[in-house]
Amino acid sequence: MPGHNHYAYCMCGWCLKERSERQITRPLFVRPRFDTYESFTNPNAVCPECGAPVFFYQSLYGGKVYFDELGPPWPKHPCTDHSFPSGKRQGANIVATATQSGKDATWRTSNWQPISVVRLYQEYDWWVLRADILEGRVFIRLLLEAKPTLRHGMIAHFSGWDENGYATISYLDESEVIDVIEIPAYKYADYVFTPFEEALTERLKLGKMN
Repeated sequence: MPGHNHYAYCMCGWCLKERSERQITRPLFVRPRFDTYESFTNPNAVCPECGAPVFFYQSLYGGKVYFDELGPPWPKHPCTDHSFPSGKRQGANIVATATQSGKDATWRTSNWQPISVVRLYQEYDWWVLRADILEGRVFIRLLLEAKPTLRHGMIAHFSGWDENGYATISYLDESEVIDVIEIPAYKYADYVFTPFEEALTERLKLGKMN
């Protein structure tokens, strides 16, 4: 999905749910401190190098990234990705732009679902993440092995459950250097009374860790 023409029925989880002719930004989470920045996403951004439609993300600490898609595998726009070989940026950018125009985002075709964090708390050996799946507003409750860097209102992506009650949560870390964080998640009803060390050992045996 390109970073433009987001309408009321758009379920990307990042843009405003209204049509507008003007540039749109959406505040996601704001920390009221003088030494931090407003964290936001602009789904209607334009690459300053090639003019292609892109997604712009800024973290609380001033980190800035241009993405071709907002979601796993979080492809950075080649023109502004300094980790991309400079000699190949132009050709790769043409491919990325062509891919944007007329195809669903990779995260959608891979069945990832955007979620909004509602609450995070500790229960027994686990950290419990309560969230809403934005498409359909379905409530989910997940178990995590350790406390993640997630807060109320943040947007993440949920991989969906497999046959063993395993899933993955993917999101952008809030730092000066923006990293993609992927953490294992477990189905609440199946594992809440199981020590997470035991659950982790079983998951490793099945080869279900990313």
